[in-house]
Amino acid sequence: PAHPYTRGLVRSYPAICRAKDLQGIPGMMSHGLAGCPFHDRCTQRIEICKTEVPLLEEVRGRLVACHRGGIVPLLEVRELSVSFGSYPALSGVDLTLYEGETLAVVGESGSGKTTLSKAIMGLCQEESGEIFLEGERVEKRDASFYSRVQMVFQNPKESVSHRMTVLDAVLEPLNVMRRGSPEERVARAKQVLRQAELPVNDRFLAKYPHQLSGGEVQRVAIARALALRPKLLIADEPTSALDPSVQAKILKLLLNLQERMGLGILLVTHDIAVARKVSDRIVVLLKGRIVEEGATDEILIGAGHPYTQTLIESASERLDPGEGGGSLELAPARSRIEIKI
Repeated sequence: PAHPYTRGLVRSYPAICRAKDLQGIPGMMSHGLAGCPFHDRCTQRIEICKTEVPLLEEVRGRLVACHRGGIVPLLEVRELSVSFGSYPALSGVDLTLYEGETLAVVGESGSGKTTLSKAIMGLCQEESGEIFLEGERVEKRDASFYSRVQMVFQNPKESVSHRMTVLDAVLEPLNVMRRGSPEERVARAKQVLRQAELPVNDRFLAKYPHQLSGGEVQRVAIARALALRPKLLIADEPTSALDPSVQAKILKLLLNLQERMGLGILLVTHDIAVARKVSDRIVVLLKGRIVEEGATDEILIGAGHPYTQTLIESASERLDPGEGGGSLELAPARSRIEIKI
């Protein structure tokens, strides 16, 4: 789909070939409004969308009625390379994340996934390459950048300070950026905690990270990341430290937040089965290089690179039908070892 509304319709409809969980379209259809009929539900709307009806025009071989020419790029990474000494962690990486999209970066440990995330955030120095955010080249990571881009780290109990209560942790980015009055900051902190499906009573707000479960701490980290109303959320293995039931809740939470807030999500994961359930597109990293990318359904049905095929086979073999009465048993360990080779 090239138009945000068409994409919303596709995401809402169950199809036998689609693996991603269903998502709806935020808001309600309005009647009699001026401008683009979809503007009040669109995450990439601009001022002209409120007043002028877009014409149906040809865009890249398609007819699209959108003042911005359809779904626009949110993040663009061009020829990004990062080295640690003589070790090339990333080599000439190119990727594009579109407005309101979930792009999964998949690969084994050491493939460069976390390095890519940190390079985008400015937490490690790129050797060469360019990063563009909303069409503008990122020259420095200032307040404007971090207002639009936030990151959820892999280990929730290490990413939230043990010296801060829940309320303090979520308030910190608002205090650093000086957003609103103290009362408005507290109100915003409680709002994002509710969005992360956490309680906002005084008892919970006064708790420290060690008093929370892993899933609760990760939700606090997500709420903290949402406090500044970012456009892009980078989630680096956000469920790897959690048990399966909590993992499912966190992934569903991210999808719900994307639906309500129009977030673009860059999801870093070693598990292609996780990417299958939440992503619109997949990028496969191997030894710091992209070896395959495309729509999630297309990658899963017809992976072209042997490494991608190995990842899919490993995910498929985790639970194999046993020979005795159709019971389920864990796949042999050899399939996991082969991924590392």
